[in-house]
This record gives sequence, C-alpha cells and structure tokens, in this order.
Amino acid sequence: MHDPACQEALLAAQHLIARVFHFHDTRDFAAEADCFAEDGIWLRKGESLEGRARIVATLEARPRSLVTMHVVTNVVVERFTADSADVAFFLTTHLHDDGTPVTGPVGLRRPPSVGIGRASLIKRDGAWRIHRFATEDWVFLSRLAP
Repeated sequence: MHDPACQEALLAAQHLIARVFHFHDTRDFAAEADCFAEDGIWLRKGESLEGRARIVATLEARPRSLVTMHVVTNVVVERFTADSADVAFFLTTHLHDDGTPVTGPVGLRRPPSVGIGRASLIKRDGAWRIHRFATEDWVFLSRLAP
C-alpha cells in the first residue's frame, strides 16, 4: 500500500541516487561524495568505503580508460521516518574499458550488469544524505555466457 507521507523520502532517494551515478559517470567524484553524509559508508566491490574522503580517493583511482553508464529504476521506500529512510532500487551498469582513453561513443561489447541496490538515508539540518549505500547485490553480471 502506498503511504503519501513517504513522498519526501522517495523524492530525496530518487534525487540522491540519480546524482550519485550522474556524478560517477561524469567523473565528478567530489560532487558524488557530497551526496553522502560525512560519516557515510558505501559497500562497493567488496570494500567498505567509509567517509567522503575515502570514497573520493577510491573513485579517483579508477582507470581513465574506464567509461561507465548507470541506469537507476524501481526506487522504493521500504521504511521511513521524518528524518530517515531505507530504500531499494534496481541498478543497470554498462561499462567499457579497452585500456585506451575514450574520445567518442563506444560500442557495447558485453551485456550490462543488473542488481539491486540499497540505501539508508538520513536528514540532518534539513538536508537528505546517504548514510549507507550498498551496490553489491548483483543478479546478472556482465560476463558473456560460455
């Protein structure tokens, strides 16, 4: 059942998650980290990235030849209060990395990965931020079938 009272949390979640991946894909890692609370945690690729500085440092280490495009859909609020929310979403990830810098569009060489992401949001001083972010629950991986 839909609860109209969760609209603020849903809108905040949709906006924050879209911003995270927009900044990720455009390599604006400082803006991406600003979507997180100062003590935010991102569970990503087997690592627990704790705090904005660690998030930025890890992302800055990505190869310049790696191009990603993330598509976020099906954002749902699972639990909410006036200043917190737990949400889930579907995440489709396209990536390309042939070891050379990309100067234009690239062809898709493999299918996308698709997974279920989860985020816990908190509202501090009137602003929503991601407190805990998990993007490790993959359903389909971008490996070609044998």
